Formats: sequence, structure tokens, C-alpha cells
Amino acid sequence: MTRYRKLRIVLGVLFTLSTLIFIGLYVYPMLKPAETPDGPRMRGTSDIFDSISSSVVATATSCATSIASFLGLVSATLIAWRKERREAQLLEIESKKKEIELAKKRLQLQELKETKEKPKKRVEKKPRKATKPKRGKAAKRK
Repeated sequence: MTRYRKLRIVLGVLFTLSTLIFIGLYVYPMLKPAETPDGPRMRGTSDIFDSISSSVVATATSCATSIASFLGLVSATLIAWRKERREAQLLEIESKKKEIELAKKRLQLQELKETKEKPKKRVEKKPRKATKPKRGKAAKRK
């Protein structure tokens, strides 16, 4: 398993979990009425300090985590696609090089077979002509 594949799996799981938590934290408080000493009241009717609670902070954190993990998932996927495309191109180039080398080797083998199959022509040696004795300094050296 490649590094990018592991990263995509981790980011995908993180995105899914944080999105489910965000939806749960965002929707659940809206479904039930808020409890007050005076009795139940609907959400949104309290003042600003009552509305900022731990569930709002958790919801905002979960939303931020979802967004960050989604962006990480998208970028890791794009990087992995580009890497796979480059590797495919390199493999194609290497296979073409090997095909060319194989064609050259076949041609060399065929030429070698052809040279072995052709009978060698005997070259008749011409008789040597008698040479005249050398005169001058060259004759004296001998």
C-alpha cells in the first residue's frame, strides 16, 4: 500500500467521522427544547451567552475538522492521480525502449544467421611475381 493510499484512507475515515459528529451535534440540539428553570423553551430564544455552550464549540470544531480532512483527502487524491499518471507514462516509455532494443537484437541475430548461411567464397591466391634483386643500399645491407 502506497503512502498516498494510506493517507487517503485516514483522511476519508476522519472526514466521515467528523461529518457524522457535526451533523449529530448540529441537528440534535435543534430537535429537543432547551430546559430552563421556568420550563422548556425552544432553541434560539435564549440570550447570546446561553447559546454559546459546549455543544456549539464541539459543533464548530467538528465542522472545522470535517473541512480540513476533506481538503486533505482531495489534495492527497489529486497528488496520487498525478503520480500514477507519471508512472504510467514512464512505464510506456520504458516498454517502447525495450521494444526498440528487441528489434535491434533481432536484426543483429538475423544478420548473423545470414552471414553464417552464405558459403564463403574461396579467394584464389595469385602466384607471386618474381621480384628483381634490389640494388643500391638496400641490397648491401643484406
